[in-house]
Amino acid sequence: MTCDDETCPREGDAPSPAPGPVECRETVVRFVPLQAQLIRNAEGQPVLTAAAFPKDELRGVHGKSVSVLRDAHTAAEETARRARAMNRESMWSSDPVLARGLVISMRNIRDAEGRREVCVNANPTTDENDKLGACPSHAAILRAHPPLDLAQRPEWQMLRVKLADQFTEIRHQSGNAVQVA
Repeated sequence: MTCDDETCPREGDAPSPAPGPVECRETVVRFVPLQAQLIRNAEGQPVLTAAAFPKDELRGVHGKSVSVLRDAHTAAEETARRARAMNRESMWSSDPVLARGLVISMRNIRDAEGRREVCVNANPTTDENDKLGACPSHAAILRAHPPLDLAQRPEWQMLRVKLADQFTEIRHQSGNAVQVA
């Protein structure tokens, strides 16, 4: 299953050299470059903040997107290489932080009217459009169509929070727990 309506027309696509369309049962990985993108929840576990999902990336401004890797289709060495390159915390330099979430939970995010809010598309990168080089297992998370009105600040913020909530596993690449101040 991918898209159940017209809000995400690209979800069934697999541009070459993608390993196929992003399936609902897949897990995607988001790099956490800054500790400021993490807080502790009521149980003391690290969780992503809305800051981990810039509005312009969700909107697809200038060809950007919320960049993720398809966990099962990405070699551990490639994930590690990219995680080190994206990391901005000196204390994490030898063990970057990754957030993992299920695609189905992202695709199930709905607005107040019950419309889908998030699309997850196969989006392989090339040497020309990615400073880290080609990555066939790259995927993009984007706001579903039609997009929210930019003036609807509370709705955009809630979407970013809802998306952050779907990344339920936040750990160092080694598997060690993340310490959040």
